[in-house]
Amino acid sequence: MIVRSAYERFRRTRLKHWVSRTFFQRPDHGAALWTLTPPDDRPSIDVLRLGACEWQEMNGCHTVTAPAGYPRYMAEELSRHGVGFGFQNIFVWNLEDFPSEHTLVKRRRRTGGRPPDVILLQVGGWVAMRHVFGFGHRIVALRENFSRWVGPAIWPIHWVIVQLLRWFGRGMPEQSTQPLEEFVRLLRTLWPQSRIVIMQPWRDGLEGAFDEARLERVSAALRDAAERLGCEWLPAPDFGPGRRLRCSNGFNLNEAGSRFAGARYADWLLDRCMPADRRPGQPRSGAAEPARAR
Repeated sequence: MIVRSAYERFRRTRLKHWVSRTFFQRPDHGAALWTLTPPDDRPSIDVLRLGACEWQEMNGCHTVTAPAGYPRYMAEELSRHGVGFGFQNIFVWNLEDFPSEHTLVKRRRRTGGRPPDVILLQVGGWVAMRHVFGFGHRIVALRENFSRWVGPAIWPIHWVIVQLLRWFGRGMPEQSTQPLEEFVRLLRTLWPQSRIVIMQPWRDGLEGAFDEARLERVSAALRDAAERLGCEWLPAPDFGPGRRLRCSNGFNLNEAGSRFAGARYADWLLDRCMPADRRPGQPRSGAAEPARAR
């Protein structure tokens, strides 16, 4: 009774609100509404991506305040070849989080409502993560704030965390690809001319944070789903082991990694979505139909 009474008094104090605001409130998302509008004066590729935080550039720790990452460098690479680029992201953390048709259409209106040329689905890999405390709102916010407060010390801290996850981490609930398949059918009904591309999940640069066997199963299931649905499959870039191209958690990309991924993904789009003669001196065979000119 004494402890409970003390807790009730604490809840009514300003200290409680300060603790809640300081430790358990997430900052504003730095790139949530970041978009690129495709130019009208040249051929362009307009991309809608649905996925988690892989597209943001994180040079130190994982943080929602990070700017856009590889899409910025996709735009640079495509521009070098005279191709414009449009981009919009809708956050989808796992296979059960796809938006409804109403939400999808409402978000798309932010870019004029035109059907995207290419829809990238970068989902599924997170179910292979190991964790201890789960991913509730308060835990995620505490991790977010703490990792920025400690500064460069987050690098060795993450190394220790990964070793602990190797022994004590537990997996996330398994998911089927059925929500993905249903969402692809919705996209085909809504935007029949758009190319739907399922992206291979990235591997982690620090062994232990992800269940590698499960990640392999997820990747195989996603590729099988892509074949059944007639979607294209986009292989993940080879980032190599370690954190040379990644931030401290071993997964999200730093500037060098974002540039690397952006160049690889841009090359793939050029090969698949533009005529073979778009890049002088580099003939291509079997190029797909060109993206519509803006």
